[in-house]
Amino acid sequence: MNEKTEAVVLHSIKHSDTSIILHLLTEKFGHLAFAVNGIRGKRSRIKASMLMPLTLLEIDFNNNNKFDLQRLSDAKLLHSFSAIPFDPARNAVAIFIAEVLHKTQREPNSDPAVFSLVKETILRLDDPATHIGNFHLIFLLRYAAALGFAPLADSYSNGLMFNIADGTFGSSTSASNLLLDKDESAALNALFALSYERGADITIGRQLKKKITLDLIDFFRLHTNERQEFKSLNVIYELF
Repeated sequence: MNEKTEAVVLHSIKHSDTSIILHLLTEKFGHLAFAVNGIRGKRSRIKASMLMPLTLLEIDFNNNNKFDLQRLSDAKLLHSFSAIPFDPARNAVAIFIAEVLHKTQREPNSDPAVFSLVKETILRLDDPATHIGNFHLIFLLRYAAALGFAPLADSYSNGLMFNIADGTFGSSTSASNLLLDKDESAALNALFALSYERGADITIGRQLKKKITLDLIDFFRLHTNERQEFKSLNVIYELF
């Protein structure tokens, strides 16, 4: 059955000298993988310039549930980047977000809330006016909310500590040993209230930001059963 949907590039891997396996997050069908042949040919349905992580596309394909790999009929660019490819820091954030999505969006199931967030995230990240110092942290918190396991910000009060096991803030006498310290917990609570547009409203030191990033990744691992390493994290640590 022929289908048309918006899609976001998550990951591509070389399959042969002239073909790739392309992983997309689609609006209607969730994560799908495509075999794309003749990627360097003039008649290729998708150009190499469309393979950058978080590229927003509209695709046509024949949806065949019998196969793990789908075949593209056509693809066109929906948004031309104005900042991400030309700014190393924005590009690093894009690669990190695409990796997080690729490793946590495994099933071909539509999730409109997630796709809407991802689309907004792309457009905000590509806006040169958007402050990106806290962008990856705000994304992780908003993504957790879209997946249904966001921190319960209403449970926070001064001095409480965030428990990554149950997503609540509590005292140091809580039974779980998966508690962030008080400084991390306070910063996390402040971040949770921020939109992308207000990302510059709080300043977090480099070491504290690194700890929060690492603990949020552990938070995702606990709630998504994703145990793989995130290769793009080291660049995020170096830049932010």
